[in-house]
Amino acid sequence: MTAATYQYVDLPDASVVTTRALLTARENISDTVAARAMMCIHGGAGFGKTLAVNICLRGLEPHEDVRKITFRARPTARAVRYELFTALDLAGEPPRHPSEFDRLLKTALAERPRTFLVDEAQWLNGEAFEYFRYLWDEPSTQLAIIFVGGEGCHTVLRREPMLSSRIFIWQHFTRLTPSEVLEAIPLFHPVWVDADPDDITFADQHAAHGNFRAWAQLTAHTRTALARTGRPGWIRSCCAGPSAASPDHHVTMPPAVPPSVAVVLDPGDDAIHTHTALAAHHPPSGRITLHPGPGTTSETGLAHDLLAALGKPPLLPGRFPAGRQPAWEAATAWINALPVNRLTVLRAHRLTARRTMRLLELRALTGIHLTLVCHRPHLPAALHQALQTADFAITADFQAARRHYYGTTAPVPRPAEEPARPANRWLTLPALDRLVSYDSPAPCTAPCVPPPITFRHRPPPTPLTEQAVQEVARRLSTVTAHPRLAAALAAALFTGASIQQLATARPGDYDAAAATLALHDRTRYTDGCASHRVPPWARVSLKAAVSFAQLAPGQDQHLLAGPHDRVHLLRMAEAARLRPPQPPVGQRTGPVGRIQWDWRERKEAQCYDTMLTRHQMPPSL
Repeated sequence: MTAATYQYVDLPDASVVTTRALLTARENISDTVAARAMMCIHGGAGFGKTLAVNICLRGLEPHEDVRKITFRARPTARAVRYELFTALDLAGEPPRHPSEFDRLLKTALAERPRTFLVDEAQWLNGEAFEYFRYLWDEPSTQLAIIFVGGEGCHTVLRREPMLSSRIFIWQHFTRLTPSEVLEAIPLFHPVWVDADPDDITFADQHAAHGNFRAWAQLTAHTRTALARTGRPGWIRSCCAGPSAASPDHHVTMPPAVPPSVAVVLDPGDDAIHTHTALAAHHPPSGRITLHPGPGTTSETGLAHDLLAALGKPPLLPGRFPAGRQPAWEAATAWINALPVNRLTVLRAHRLTARRTMRLLELRALTGIHLTLVCHRPHLPAALHQALQTADFAITADFQAARRHYYGTTAPVPRPAEEPARPANRWLTLPALDRLVSYDSPAPCTAPCVPPPITFRHRPPPTPLTEQAVQEVARRLSTVTAHPRLAAALAAALFTGASIQQLATARPGDYDAAAATLALHDRTRYTDGCASHRVPPWARVSLKAAVSFAQLAPGQDQHLLAGPHDRVHLLRMAEAARLRPPQPPVGQRTGPVGRIQWDWRERKEAQCYDTMLTRHQMPPSL
């Protein structure tokens, strides 16, 4: 823990405000560390839990050895062991057998007193909590453990008597009250120092709702709006929206918090609700309806249903780090990239609390308007419990429900069905000639701003016809749910690059504003580092790939397919029936029907070998 600030967004001039909750946390954490006990801090998202705990623990350093562990998915006890191994900076390779692993961890924890900060603890299940209890109960360890998480953290701990009886202190973080907002916000940032109290109350009622994270977002947007309009300070129009601004400056700002969750009660399980919600499903118009499959309760299964609703196959090929949830990350990335802004979930009364929390997290990450249709007269306990962490409104009126399904605008008529295309027709694309190439470009380790591409050593890729663009875009949108693979194949078509060069791209190499993609080649195997213009049809997949990479920072920084994705990328291209030009019938090798990806490379290599052989032959006597 060495960061000087723990703000949710990079907000210059922001200050840490000592609220009553932070002062209480400081005392509770000090008492917990002194007693070498366990503590649970829980509350809704954005209420300041993590910030308060980090600030308080930072005050205990360097005399206290503090190690932070963050979970982003449902970890098993095995995953917890690996996270502890990493957090403790232990040397060597992790043991393979659990008994050896446990002995190693207990030996390391017995060396000196330590404090574990377990953030995002709402993702832990009873098994993971039990493992922390197992280490804490060991007489030789000198552990203080602080669990910080959402309401799910508190629920799981309370459900297990052996765990809850060991919690030394419970602290519940709640929203700022209106009086606390008026006290804390002027101290939080200079933007609010001279603001009228009525304006702060107005902003809290219409945007922030007592949520410190929402206040940080609102402050960042307000600073941007003031800088663009040249105004000296906060005025109410910054929160009221573009229509309230002056006619010379139209500032469109995203909402500081996602819209309230709409809960539709369908007491009689009337078919009209289901049919209307399903009829509203039309992703091109920004609306998707999720109808979860019966008999499943897993969160991954719900993510697969969501990908299917987006028109994607549910499974993602490839290997991912332990604990990562690629299906949810892929769904989140595609929603961020596509013009989808409305999600209706049927049969919501059957959702578990964890599934509902996943949907609420998706809403927070994407800003999507979430409607939950409960086909019961009352909310079930699991749904009611999960919704306590979010703003929601309940309606039982069918016309109001219909407006939630379709949005406030009139329903967009569906386009006429296009004639069926031959599903098995191959598209032969010369741009894929060098996808499987023998070049070995290396990524740049230092900052690099490549110039526009100038093709010196190879011809530029053949531009696609308008008909081919439409067909390629259609196939790529349905053949895979993996944003990286879709973006890699799209990039290969407009750059003509090889898999090795595509692997040099990092998330920062796609400039969405300029619509350019930078590929690197510092050893100049091809044309050196260069930026390529991204055509409109490929921008959705590039945007999804950037979002996919940002959801798991530090794990895999490839923007496009990495070298380990070669087989999956080629299989995806063949599933989409896309291929490079193939050799004539008489020159084909290998099994019949097999795509030869390296035909051009081998042909050029054979020509080069022939020329080299002729050059080295001795003159005839």
